[in-house]
Amino acid sequence: MLHCRGAFYFQNAFTRLSILLFNLKQKFIMKKILYISYLWAIIFSACKKQAADSTIHLSSSPPYLTAAQVYLKQQMNPIDYAGIDFGQYHVSKDTGCSYLRVAFKNKPLSTDFILLLQDTTGRPLTGKIIHIETRITDKYLINGSIQLVSLDRKSTMNSVITNGYVESWHPAMFANNTKSAVIPGPSYEYPEVIVYAYYPSQSTSYIFDTYLALQSMFSGGNGSAMYPDASLYSHVDVTDYGSGSTATSTNPSSSLADGHADYYANIENSPGKPGIDLDAWLKCFTNIPDDGATCSITICADLPVDNDPTANVNFYSGATGHCFMELKKTNGAQSVTQVIGFTAQDPLAAIIHGDEFVPGKLVDNAGHKYDASITMNINASAFNIALEEMKLLSANPAYSITRFDCLDFDLAVFNSIRRNNPLTLPKMYNTGSTWDVVSTGERFYEMLSDMKQYGDPEAANIYVGGPVYIGNSHGPCN
Repeated sequence: MLHCRGAFYFQNAFTRLSILLFNLKQKFIMKKILYISYLWAIIFSACKKQAADSTIHLSSSPPYLTAAQVYLKQQMNPIDYAGIDFGQYHVSKDTGCSYLRVAFKNKPLSTDFILLLQDTTGRPLTGKIIHIETRITDKYLINGSIQLVSLDRKSTMNSVITNGYVESWHPAMFANNTKSAVIPGPSYEYPEVIVYAYYPSQSTSYIFDTYLALQSMFSGGNGSAMYPDASLYSHVDVTDYGSGSTATSTNPSSSLADGHADYYANIENSPGKPGIDLDAWLKCFTNIPDDGATCSITICADLPVDNDPTANVNFYSGATGHCFMELKKTNGAQSVTQVIGFTAQDPLAAIIHGDEFVPGKLVDNAGHKYDASITMNINASAFNIALEEMKLLSANPAYSITRFDCLDFDLAVFNSIRRNNPLTLPKMYNTGSTWDVVSTGERFYEMLSDMKQYGDPEAANIYVGGPVYIGNSHGPCN
């Protein structure tokens, strides 16, 4: 099972997954263990995923459905309104809003529906009529087409879908007829349509389905960039993989089948950030006098799935979690804080060559989410030792999922000033199995949780709980 954690995620996770699986299958036979492990990890992780949406029966007459009926009758022409099937609908709850998908009569909700954006009270804000056709290719990619029409039918957007991307929303990506070679670019955006594998409880085989980013339907694409902390995708099962036959559509008026739940994609964007000039960043600390200064170093751990330390990777988004450090020095009115993380320059190369070293980099992780942390309060002398260790490690920053990732980097700095009492998390690495259990951020979270629960001497300096966000970095100094 792939337990790759660290400062990277699968940019455009599912497109990258498809490319990775295909290349491994065709060109990297010796890496077969990666393919098998990753696929089964998806399958069994998907079995555990809980629904993030609510499917509601018409008989309950929820107020938001009544509000939707009134709103749509005002916005649509009588013929379109008469064709709506209010008995087939699906509600997806997001932070601060919700999305209501309503079917048309004699048409599957998976291909033709009205999508309403509603506020927290259920009041409709805007809506679109959507028609989508997709198919999953033998490379686990999504191709097809999509049409978005205003409720009054005065405006229409038609676009081809290539590798999960709505081409009309990514003109630069599809310029010069290069779409046949499209792969995720340096922007680390998620596509609007993704493929997801799951293992239904009633079957011994796995199924591939398609999911649609709901925010993108209103933001004009790039929904994940506008919602950097979570991107909500809803199940729009259109075509099953392989057989070419139509997959069984979920009935919105009944409980969702296994794997058909909405889900959030937690985005790890560290690999997409530029590398920092560490010397310039650390110089800010030397500008503050050592005499009388107070210093601290904090290691923060971000879970791939919030509140679930058992999930070693978020297979819905590709997020593997991340660890990073906050360094702080204060002397009187002078204070500097830097938030720094270690990551791979190319996350795909890190995955393919998981048992090898690839170029790494240090990035600014200001504002990053985390679920657990441990702080060490030290004097300026010890703080300077840790800074020197960072410089040594960054002289030739080499990253490896299994051998030296973000947590290994952080612990090396942390332990450089506590050699008699190091904070350790055994790698449990077995050279006979590349993807054996390694010291993940999730296990670090669990270790800190145990220290906190059982009254470790450092318990007062440990945080374990729901997601919180780190502060800003000072940045470089001259």
